Amino acid sequence: MTGAHNVKAYGAAGDGKTDDTEAFKAAVAAAESDGLPVYVPGGKYLVSDTIALNSVTLYGYPTGAWTADNCDLPTVLHSNMTVPLFDVRSGALSGLHIECSYTKEGKKAATVMITGTGGRVTDMTIRNPYIGIMCDDKSNPGRCYIGNIFIVQAWEMGVYVAGTYDVPIIENVEVWNNGETGKIGFRFAHNDDIRA
Repeated sequence: MTGAHNVKAYGAAGDGKTDDTEAFKAAVAAAESDGLPVYVPGGKYLVSDTIALNSVTLYGYPTGAWTADNCDLPTVLHSNMTVPLFDVRSGALSGLHIECSYTKEGKKAATVMITGTGGRVTDMTIRNPYIGIMCDDKSNPGRCYIGNIFIVQAWEMGVYVAGTYDVPIIENVEVWNNGETGKIGFRFAHNDDIRA
């Protein structure tokens, strides 16, 4: 894809076995320096550390079957659930399918954190997270936008939005659970205003 930093050009294998963390970080660092987005083509990418998006857009497919049980989006594997997979700091994340390796043991983090003003998380599926998407209640993720999201089997919570001093928008988000999962679908706290 022209006009974007392709994670495969930075060494990502996308085979579901190789740790592609450093390739993602290198592509994001290049995007921070020149303002271009980061593109994730089809494949399965194992990521073991947090990818921070500081005014960077990271995206997979602009359109895809994000509402389906079997979607056609590029997949990112959240293999180390003690840390967030993505930290959206006034950047944007879209067009991906995230699979989490949840187990009942040990401390867990949210899969996607929004910690900066104006962060966008859209057109994605998140499967088997502890917490799917979370604002940290500390950094004013105001004016964030969370839209067109399908979260499946959230073990603790689907979406948590708090600490926003400007109006966040949550639109067309489904949290689907069964069995022993699904304690909380949505939680809102400490917001000046919210549109959901």
